[in-house]
Amino acid sequence: MMSAVVHVEVKYAAELVRNLRETFPDALDKGVVEAVQTVSERMLDTANRLVPVRTGFLKSSIVLEETGKWTFRLIARAPYASYVEWGTSRMAARLFMTQAVELHKPEMWEQVENAVVAALRFT
Repeated sequence: MMSAVVHVEVKYAAELVRNLRETFPDALDKGVVEAVQTVSERMLDTANRLVPVRTGFLKSSIVLEETGKWTFRLIARAPYASYVEWGTSRMAARLFMTQAVELHKPEMWEQVENAVVAALRFT
């Protein structure tokens, strides 16, 4: 069974996150988790708007899976999802999930930054 998965991960932030959690554990976690959840749900909504629909099965297979406190995966579980997302030698890529993530990436950074700033002000 092939599915399409787009994994979004903030790189090079592990040390920063560790330091911030030690300093502002509750306020930071709450704010960042809410920001990530909100923007992730917007990515899911956008993917559902962009996905090509023939029978609706592919669209119904798109889910958001939390993989950690601040991480998630946007997944299309339909067996043919990867072919639609990335194309084949006979079919152009549709990139419905990739576009959804790319459209909301700046918003994700902005919302996480706002959550961190709010946590700093809170203390």
